[in-house]
Amino acid sequence: MHTHEDLRDSTKTTWSSQCLNPSYRSRFIHQPVTPYKPCLKPDTYEDTINGIKIIWGPTARSRLPRDADNLGVAEVTLKALTENLLYKSARRIGCGQVNILGAPHEFTTNSSTGDSKKDQDHISGQFSAALQGGLARKGRYKVHVYLANIGVGATAYDNVTVTGERVAQKNKGADTPRSDLSTGDYPHL
Repeated sequence: MHTHEDLRDSTKTTWSSQCLNPSYRSRFIHQPVTPYKPCLKPDTYEDTINGIKIIWGPTARSRLPRDADNLGVAEVTLKALTENLLYKSARRIGCGQVNILGAPHEFTTNSSTGDSKKDQDHISGQFSAALQGGLARKGRYKVHVYLANIGVGATAYDNVTVTGERVAQKNKGADTPRSDLSTGDYPHL
């Protein structure tokens, strides 16, 4: 807790004294603070982060507001979490483009048949454009980043952890599991 002395002492930087500065405060109005960096700007759905292109797919983008509302989480938080974790996964395996297929959800859909089934909570993306020196080679990869420690309501993702990443290479409509690119604990579907 800050005392009145703290707030008057201009040599001390405190959250309370920063909030009194209108120019500082206006940067955060209606912008929930998110620890998920790097990520795209809140109103941007296609851009590059450190050489990796991030693109929200049309279905994922249209579902994002509803998903956030259903979970009771700020849309900007769900968006930033999704971008951040898929960016880190693409960087790990060496892919230069991420197409976001879904923010956190508990089902998986077979792209060949359209059939859906229950799955552990995860984020979905499709990666392509292998980077020089990366583990991935040319081709497309379907990636599920599995999550744990999810709470309820506005702070549901404050303590989220990644339990594993399942990677499959797309081959003429079929997905071939790539255990050499996958990591951690993940379900084998």
